[in-house]
Amino acid sequence: PGDGMPAVTWTNVVATVNMGCAIPLKELMDKAQGVEWRPSKFPAVVMRRSDPKATCLIFASGKCVVTGPQSVTQSRAACRRFVAAVRSLGY
Repeated sequence: PGDGMPAVTWTNVVATVNMGCAIPLKELMDKAQGVEWRPSKFPAVVMRRSDPKATCLIFASGKCVVTGPQSVTQSRAACRRFVAAVRSLGY
């Protein structure tokens, strides 16, 4: 835009979330619907949402990585939804 720099296009925002508690992944798998966990391949539960489209990797430590949103606003909304989903399961 006039200064020789290319225009910035957001394609994927990555955010981290700390749930503030340990999450027993086996128990989470038993309670939640539409989640994936293959402990022999990766040490996190994978949870997906479509609005906004995002994926959350939930680790036993309670730390999470959210990927996929195309803006900071969408990323915040996705993080809030994932946290609300995990809270609704009793964590």
